[in-house]
Amino acid sequence: MHDATVFKGNAVSPSRPALPPANASASRLLVNTGEDTFLQGLGLPQVERLSGLSPREFDERFFRPRVPVVLADAMESWPARTKWTLDYLKEKYGGDEVLATNRYYRGRRMSLAEYVDYVDTVPWELMAGLPREQLLYLRDWVFDDLHPELRDDFSTPPHFASDWIARGLGRFIGQKFCWIYIGPQGAVTPWHQDLMGTHAWLSQLVGRKEWLLTPPDREPQPLAAAIEGGDGETVLAEAARLQARHIVVVPGDIIFVPAHWWHTVTSLESTLSITVNYANASNIRSFAGHWWRLGLRRLKARITLSALPQAK
Repeated sequence: MHDATVFKGNAVSPSRPALPPANASASRLLVNTGEDTFLQGLGLPQVERLSGLSPREFDERFFRPRVPVVLADAMESWPARTKWTLDYLKEKYGGDEVLATNRYYRGRRMSLAEYVDYVDTVPWELMAGLPREQLLYLRDWVFDDLHPELRDDFSTPPHFASDWIARGLGRFIGQKFCWIYIGPQGAVTPWHQDLMGTHAWLSQLVGRKEWLLTPPDREPQPLAAAIEGGDGETVLAEAARLQARHIVVVPGDIIFVPAHWWHTVTSLESTLSITVNYANASNIRSFAGHWWRLGLRRLKARITLSALPQAK
């Protein structure tokens, strides 16, 4: 997308004044709204974006080989595709308390209404000099318990139907693996692998996000350092060596991220998305191992606390 517009819900509205060029490393993925980003300008290898991909083709070409892909038309029938906007969620659920954190996962609790208002102010604060590393991002809003009706607005594409967590394992372990993410322009999720060895599918409803990914055995630190340095030739060399893939997802896209793939994500505009992490026969052993180790750590912490002298 090259025209100077931003998405808000399903309408396209004129963008706010463009942000000034940024020098901070966290800003390398983002340049002025409507222009190519730093990474787009380099012409990096792209994650495939496909329409009409059948579940069988998905399984053979992407799931079994563990390759990321973007499904461009898998949510067209969802009510959320046309109904969910930041203003809609603010009006319906603005009283909910949420936790918004910065790039270093430090943050504060506030109402959802306060957070949406914050998102609307961010481009102006950036022009006033607020470091992008400090932007607050609403990660992992677990909405199921309080608002199960939101589940009626979207469904699992058949490509991801084999989800043992959704089919009962999640209730057994007491953990939900479906979240809503909301972020301001410039918000960054740093390099990471998804929790507990899960696969993930992420549905983009509002705004654009820039993704950069590397395979599980290609740790991205050299690429991150090259991006920080801002030298395009070095970035291209490291990206080629690490087999990195790049994509800007837009509203209507669903990106599949196989287990253990490294990735970093930047919001190019105010964004709203749904994330579902899942496990099945392909990765249940890894998932169970992560869960077992987490359980042992919690048990050890409880034993340690119980051994402490009790206050009298």
